[in-house]
Amino acid sequence: MVELPDNFVGFFGCTMRGGGHNLEPLSVWFYDVGGDWAAEFDSDAIMRHLRTDSFALIMYRGVTIVGYPRSLVDKRGGSKTLFIWKGEHDAEQMINKMKEFPDIYKIFQKLADEYLRKED
Repeated sequence: MVELPDNFVGFFGCTMRGGGHNLEPLSVWFYDVGGDWAAEFDSDAIMRHLRTDSFALIMYRGVTIVGYPRSLVDKRGGSKTLFIWKGEHDAEQMINKMKEFPDIYKIFQKLADEYLRKED
């Protein structure tokens, strides 16, 4: 598998534009990140961390992931939304990094709003 660049930040999921789950590099253009890494982020190993309907902070294969087990636009079962940053980071660092990508941050805010409405 191709090594991710040191400064890699990515998003895996469905954007507000719809369509299927995709791995989108956010921080760097990395032409070979697709295939193997997309399969990694779409794997059962990640879903095992997302079994409950809540947010998770996951350390996986050299990256930190903020994940949620659903999508705003894809209502099929098995959907997930992931924000990925290479290296080991805590929740506060992940949120601050996510804020550098307003469209992605907005997706996670909407997922959090839905989650909180469910809790009421």
